Amino acid sequence: MSKTRLDPRAILIAETGPSWRLYHRPWADKNGWHQLYLVRTGKYPKRAFWLSWKNRLAKGGDAWILQQYEPEAHSWVDVECHGYDWAASLANVD
Repeated sequence: MSKTRLDPRAILIAETGPSWRLYHRPWADKNGWHQLYLVRTGKYPKRAFWLSWKNRLAKGGDAWILQQYEPEAHSWVDVECHGYDWAASLANVD
């Protein structure tokens, strides 16, 4: 199994203790959709989720899996994204 490496340019948006970390990948944003990477520490069948945000989380792919199997984490991401200053994050893009 290959390990996905997070680009060092990713910006940490929020974290919950030692388990979940949410990153913004501003250089990858497309058509107003912010590209996110959610990762948790520990051994889980799925520990990383690629998500998109545009005033709401996208509904397909990893967002659907997260909502079905980790609804508390899905809600946490939604709350954190609503309160995040996207303009400040985009100002830091190279």
